[in-house]
Amino acid sequence: MNFEYHEEKYGKGEKMAVKEMSIEERYRILLDETQLIWLTNYAFNKEQGTLEEWLKYYIKVQKQMLRKQLSYIKMLKKLALKY
Repeated sequence: MNFEYHEEKYGKGEKMAVKEMSIEERYRILLDETQLIWLTNYAFNKEQGTLEEWLKYYIKVQKQMLRKQLSYIKMLKKLALKY
């Protein structure tokens, strides 16, 4: 997260108002934070020698999440067709 940018835009010590940010800016910040978390996990597991196990676990979790997301999409399509 680029704190200098936020301090410049909102002033030092002021709370950011989420409603003032555009949707593109919100997604950019979310993407930055997600990438930072992922890279931190990657670096930590590589340093600890557990990279392969972590990647296998990460892939397993992502597959489970994908199944759930696809079921939600199917449900939304059915609901959309009803209306």
